[in-house]
Amino acid sequence: MAVTPVMTIALETLALNLLLRVVGPQDRALGITYRRVSSLRRRFCSECLLTANADGWVMPRASVKAWLMSNTRRQQRSRH
Repeated sequence: MAVTPVMTIALETLALNLLLRVVGPQDRALGITYRRVSSLRRRFCSECLLTANADGWVMPRASVKAWLMSNTRRQQRSRH
């Protein structure tokens, strides 16, 4: 899939798939659910995918996981 400089349904789908790939059983026990991951997909697109170099890029699994954990905590704090 090509990275585009605009938000598309395909890009949001890629974001959701990447985020769900890093969620394991221990994360589900911490409350990281499909619904929570889905609510973060647009932010992930904006912060990570839309800023990617169009010549090709690699995003390590650990980086995706760290982004998800950080933003999940931020999302939880903003709800309290």
